[in-house]
Amino acid sequence: ACPQPLTPLTGDALAMENGARVVFVSSNQNINSNLVKLQAEVGKLQQALQAIGGSATVNSAYRPLAYQQHFWEIIDRWITSGLKDNTNPACASIKTQVGAEYSKHGLETVVSRPSGCATHVKGTGIDISLSGYSHSAINAFMQSKNIDLSWQSITNDPYHFNLKNPPYT
Repeated sequence: ACPQPLTPLTGDALAMENGARVVFVSSNQNINSNLVKLQAEVGKLQQALQAIGGSATVNSAYRPLAYQQHFWEIIDRWITSGLKDNTNPACASIKTQVGAEYSKHGLETVVSRPSGCATHVKGTGIDISLSGYSHSAINAFMQSKNIDLSWQSITNDPYHFNLKNPPYT
């Protein structure tokens, strides 16, 4: 049997899919308060790294719940349900669709289940690519610069950072 197709995107999730991928604004004021602090902390990290010849590029910040579900469904279909290795001709169309989404988003194998507690949904999670600085030393570096972020060191996800001490939990 073939996995279910991906849920169609609407609203903010569709806007993100069509290009607005790094978002620091939510209509929910509680989440928005987290995003304001998150953006400020990322700015401090970018300045601190730039001063020593490094850089920090934000790949993803806030995700509405529907967009978090979209990412989770891609991993669920592609990896968990085995679509990546599926050779059933009846699944070719969905395999092409999900495979294209997997490649488009550069996903690894870890995406939190869609819930209001997911860090990207709460406005406390962010994906950052580092250049010119070692991940293994980034938390100590950020602490020394009073940057309220923490790299999570999640297996198969070298990009995920969390906001420490968010205004809204």
